Amino acid sequence: TYTKVAKWHEHVLPSDEARAMKAAYDQQLAEKQQAVDALLQQATEELKAKSADGKLPENPETQFPEETQKKLKELRDALDAVKK
Repeated sequence: TYTKVAKWHEHVLPSDEARAMKAAYDQQLAEKQQAVDALLQQATEELKAKSADGKLPENPETQFPEETQKKLKELRDALDAVKK
């Protein structure tokens, strides 16, 4: 007396084209993230060099120059666009 019918679940393997698309996406995502990280590191080092005691404020991004903040926002927006 079987009351429930079993279902077959088959996992589809990605094609070579799908793997290439995923690799290209991952590469693009990594490049955008690396650009954001590099700008953050550079701006943080500049801020640290300008401070008298060599320490960073509690929220260093608010202390970045305006053009750096704009560039950082553009890079983050581009990263978010790639993630969507």
